[in-house]
Amino acid sequence: MEDEDGKSSGAKEGTKKANGADPWDFRGSGRGGEEEEEEEEEEEEEEEEEEEEEEEEEEEEEEEEEEEEEEEDEEEEDEEDDEEDEEEEEDEEEEEEGEEEEEEEEEEEEEEEEEEEEEEEEEEEEEEEEEEDEEEEEEEEEEEEEEEEEEEEEEEEEEEEEEEEEGGEEEEEEEEGWGGGGGGGGGGGGGGGGGGGGGGGGGGGGGGGGEEEEEEGGGEEEEEEEEEEERRRRRRRRRRRRRRRRRRRRRRRRRRRRRRRRRRRCM
Repeated sequence: MEDEDGKSSGAKEGTKKANGADPWDFRGSGRGGEEEEEEEEEEEEEEEEEEEEEEEEEEEEEEEEEEEEEEEDEEEEDEEDDEEDEEEEEDEEEEEEGEEEEEEEEEEEEEEEEEEEEEEEEEEEEEEEEEEDEEEEEEEEEEEEEEEEEEEEEEEEEEEEEEEEEGGEEEEEEEEGWGGGGGGGGGGGGGGGGGGGGGGGGGGGGGGGGEEEEEEGGGEEEEEEEEEEERRRRRRRRRRRRRRRRRRRRRRRRRRRRRRRRRRRCM
């Protein structure tokens, strides 16, 4: 059998026999027994020390193993924590990206709504402009119709004036015709009386009748010239009236154009 120190009982017996005594024989007395006891105590102490050293070594090894295990566990925990942190960061990044995408979609929707509103406003403005253009066109048509009616009225007035002037000229010519015929008859009667009174008197009367005719002819020419001058004056007056009317029409058109331009500028 081996003891705790790894030494066999046979080896112990061999050493004791070599010393010449039995280690288990306490019958002897004196210094030899005491020395043996001291040796045994020393050996026991050495064995105990060795055992303590072995225990300490085992404890140290166990502590080292425990420390290594703890370090490994800590490293695993750290790795797990790192993985969890990375996963959390990834989740947070995904959430942020999702929020950003939602915000971008909302902004795009808002922009689309604003664009639709702007398009609707533009369409409304275009419709209003079209309505205003239609109203302006209707006003222009009404103004043109009024101008045409005014022109027609002016033409009718001019025609009436011309007809009145022509009628007045015809009446004057008829009156002049009637007056000239009466004078000729009177002259013929005077000539007949002069013939009945005597030849000399008839001759004298005939001479006097010729001078009167020349005077009458000169008066008629003067009257005709005066009539022609009056006609010229009337024509001039007509031309002036026409020119004035044309000027008025032009002024009216210019004013209307200016009004339209102002309206368009204001629009």
